[in-house]
Amino acid sequence: MSASDPATSLADADTIGETPEIVRDTKAIAMPMVAPGEADPAEPTFEPRIGDMVRDVGTGKIGKVMAAVGTYVQLRPVHGGIEWDAKPENLRPVSVAEALGPAVAAANARSRGEL
Repeated sequence: MSASDPATSLADADTIGETPEIVRDTKAIAMPMVAPGEADPAEPTFEPRIGDMVRDVGTGKIGKVMAAVGTYVQLRPVHGGIEWDAKPENLRPVSVAEALGPAVAAANARSRGEL
């Protein structure tokens, strides 16, 4: 078996003293440019539901969806506080880790008597 043989595995190359060839695809990948805060047309539309944790890309804040009023969605900060209005197209779902980060920070601040 030779290194150019597709059936040659890395283990085979080690045992027979040959270095396998690395084949790279050099074709450029076309990526659409999207301005910050704009919806990416390639992404499916996200429709937030009450209770969802979301990121408002307009402000950069993470909040919990409390209500939908007219053309806006009302969000409350994770640690509590005053709600703010956001446009639904500016909202993105967040991962569990992103959602827990501010909540854990708020709980720690409360335990230290800072809140």
